[in-house]
Amino acid sequence: MPQAVGFSFPGVKAGQSSQGMPTAIDITPNPMILAGQFGVFADSVKSFRKPLEESVKKVVIPSIAENFNVAGRPPWAPLSGFTEDARQRAGYSTGMGAEILVRKGKLKRAATAFARWSFDKQTAWVGGDFPQSAWYGPAQNNGFTGGFGAETPARPFMLIQEEDVPKIEEIFIKWVEERAVKSGAFPP
Repeated sequence: MPQAVGFSFPGVKAGQSSQGMPTAIDITPNPMILAGQFGVFADSVKSFRKPLEESVKKVVIPSIAENFNVAGRPPWAPLSGFTEDARQRAGYSTGMGAEILVRKGKLKRAATAFARWSFDKQTAWVGGDFPQSAWYGPAQNNGFTGGFGAETPARPFMLIQEEDVPKIEEIFIKWVEERAVKSGAFPP
């Protein structure tokens, strides 16, 4: 049976001459039908909102939570002596094993809330302000200089890790493949 030149697609057949060279390519179904199927496929991927939302729920938010669980990736700067003393006076854990940026869990809950996210057709971003109970979140994430010149180092928690990227890519690949099959542009 003759082979198609280049990539093989269902319904594409190549004829061969006596010297083994392709003499004709027969495409079934009609190119107009294929164009229509690709049009349906193109219409189904005009917005990436669904895979963005799925990526945030299944990968990004758990990654942010893990940043809190392990005190940063890369590790956050240790608490200052002043902060350690203040935490101890307030009855919170201090020293080795004390969770940095976690006392009551308000900041962690605020940072991992899906409601904090905004979406359009192509982008996901943290759009909502942090609630009043966790107003200090952006300052802790970015670092700041407070009164009397006291510096608080950045402790970035609103970030994903390199190992998260393939998981996000897989969500997008699966989503595109599902739409390609559903549109009839590609076989199941």
